[in-house]
Amino acid sequence: MIAGILVYFALLIGIALYSQNRSKLSGDRALDYFLGGRKLGIIPLAMTTAATYISASSFIGGPGVVYNRGLSWVFLAAVQYPVSLLMMGVLGKQLQQLGHKHKLYDLADYIQLRYRSRLYSKFCAVLIAVVLLLGLMIAIMGGSRLLQGALGPLQGGEGLSYRNALFIFSLALAIYTLLGGFRAVVLTDILQGAWMLLTGFILLFFLWHKAGGAAGLTRFAAENPDLFRADSGGAQPLSYTINFTILVGFGMIVQPISFSRLLAFGKGKSLRKSILISMAVIGMLTFLPHFIGFLGRIVLPGLDQPDQLMGRISQLFRVPQSGYGIWGRIFSGMLVSAMLAAIMSTADSTLNTLGLTIYRHLLPRRVSSYSRRDKEGKDGERSHFLLSRLLAGAAIVLVALLALEPPKLLVVLNLYTLGTTQVALLWPVVLGMFTRRPDVRAALSSSLAGLMSYFLLNRLYPNFGGAALLPYCLLIGIVVYFGVAFYTAKCVVNHAAGGTERSSKAKS
Repeated sequence: MIAGILVYFALLIGIALYSQNRSKLSGDRALDYFLGGRKLGIIPLAMTTAATYISASSFIGGPGVVYNRGLSWVFLAAVQYPVSLLMMGVLGKQLQQLGHKHKLYDLADYIQLRYRSRLYSKFCAVLIAVVLLLGLMIAIMGGSRLLQGALGPLQGGEGLSYRNALFIFSLALAIYTLLGGFRAVVLTDILQGAWMLLTGFILLFFLWHKAGGAAGLTRFAAENPDLFRADSGGAQPLSYTINFTILVGFGMIVQPISFSRLLAFGKGKSLRKSILISMAVIGMLTFLPHFIGFLGRIVLPGLDQPDQLMGRISQLFRVPQSGYGIWGRIFSGMLVSAMLAAIMSTADSTLNTLGLTIYRHLLPRRVSSYSRRDKEGKDGERSHFLLSRLLAGAAIVLVALLALEPPKLLVVLNLYTLGTTQVALLWPVVLGMFTRRPDVRAALSSSLAGLMSYFLLNRLYPNFGGAALLPYCLLIGIVVYFGVAFYTAKCVVNHAAGGTERSSKAKS
């Protein structure tokens, strides 16, 4: 087990070193480091989008929810399948063209291009950086806990402490992401996505056999009919289904990480194949762990903490009583590394996008221009690039320190991070792509209204749990967006009409 995890980390660092050497050959070091030189291919785009989207909540938390609620959550998870179609189909072609024409790097760059406001762009960049920091903290805590459980003893004794696991996970993440940049993230995402698929299919086969196949499933259905109902016997109301669909479906269009992926896509390449491949990979990587969680209810009934289901399944193959011998231990290591891959594939993309946000928007150029600039300004740009990477590394240290005392409700924190981005940026980004009248006043008003209503309503109604009030906040945001756009346009028209009237009177 330990040897397998060490080999996995060593492979990631090896890919980072390879990517760093490739990056040194590039003329524009920053462009190659953060966006891979805008040469991302069809299959890499599809795989890195899928692997980044499938996080610990899908591969670890999702099976635990299915364990409690049954098949209804397996079907509800299907709303995540068309995420690639929404992201690439709605915004992909326009972003691909705008990225190459205007040299855009990230979502905040697009905001500045569309609304012609540096101040609003800075506001969005700060918001994105805060959300990315929270997302990085969630990923690091999840990976550390998984590493702690994987390297702990089977029965009693002292295993790896949480702090040591946190140090190992954070160090490995920092080394291979900060060294290799975007290219290393993409290559490792391809590797990790394929590894999750392979492990998922093998695990599904083993658990299906251990659960008794179709006959065992029929017996289980007769004993637990509520787990086969669409509402889980009343545990999953329709309102929750709607909120979840918006949160992890439609709202993911404005995910900052995916935005940078689309801006890195190669010029002239077709998005259609990437959409199909990404949808297929996301579909399989979503269905496999969730249905595995349902089979886990048959194989391991009576778990008090369903979030530990995947860890318990890995121990199921590792213990001597399993009868699988060396193959059981090998597969147990494969399963743990696949869960680590689910976390790593999200954490590395989050860290890379955070470094990009610091480089483009949060680090003033004059701060990094301490070196003597030549006529072309290359020294100042190089120092700016290196300082942004240094600050991204400092962000990992900060997040690791905050993760020493992890909050109890990680799921709620994760929902808040997703919801905050959506209520603030969904309408200014999506509607801004297809409308021309609304200006920065409409966009900023919509963002502020969405954020204020989101935090205020969740403060007044805490039992809703972060995401349940999302539709109401999005409704407020879109009303404010078009309301301010209409009001400001009307004011401009009235002002112009008044000026014309005064001019005519003066002439008379």
